[in-house]
Amino acid sequence: MALSPDQIAELKAQLKAQVEHLPPDKKVQAIAEIESMSPAALESMLEQQKAQSSSQTPDDPSAPKVFRMILEGQIPSVKLDQNSESVAVLSTKAISEGHTIIIPKTAVTTPDKIPKSAFELAESLSQKIITNLKAKSTQAATETAFGESVINLIPIYDTPLTLSSPRTEKSPADLESTKKKIDTISLTKKPPKQIPAIKKQKGRRIKLSRKIP
Repeated sequence: MALSPDQIAELKAQLKAQVEHLPPDKKVQAIAEIESMSPAALESMLEQQKAQSSSQTPDDPSAPKVFRMILEGQIPSVKLDQNSESVAVLSTKAISEGHTIIIPKTAVTTPDKIPKSAFELAESLSQKIITNLKAKSTQAATETAFGESVINLIPIYDTPLTLSSPRTEKSPADLESTKKKIDTISLTKKPPKQIPAIKKQKGRRIKLSRKIP
């Protein structure tokens, strides 16, 4: 089955993300090789991955470990938040500003195994993104890549977006800037009025003379 232009772009984006941790010189070479891959080569690679996936387990050393490397700090990332079962990081291949990936701390291979708390984290971050990045809405889309299932939280600004939408490579500075915007405390609500504390004045006690009629 021939791949569509969107599918080709998505596959190349995933492959580029996989080489992000390489030294600069090797990374440039790897990205050039990925860009030069023909649709036929990508289709062949995809078929090989599908054939291997049936015999792989999460502990299979030949399976991709990109998301594990992110959680272990081997691949640099900008973390937004986390809870007991998942971690949210900004995507380096962002579909829109604030595009976030929620990664389960324990690897899962199918979307139905993503813990409920991961979706709760996505919901919490969605509210912050809508408020502080002025997004109209967000879309949570599950994705299985590199042998694991994760959640993509995609902010929507003007036009509808999907996982196949064009992506933009973000630098560490770009991601840190976005993180600061998302973490901004909203000042739309006025802080409660504070009543000044009454100070007790220390002084000499004055005795009033008692008038005798």
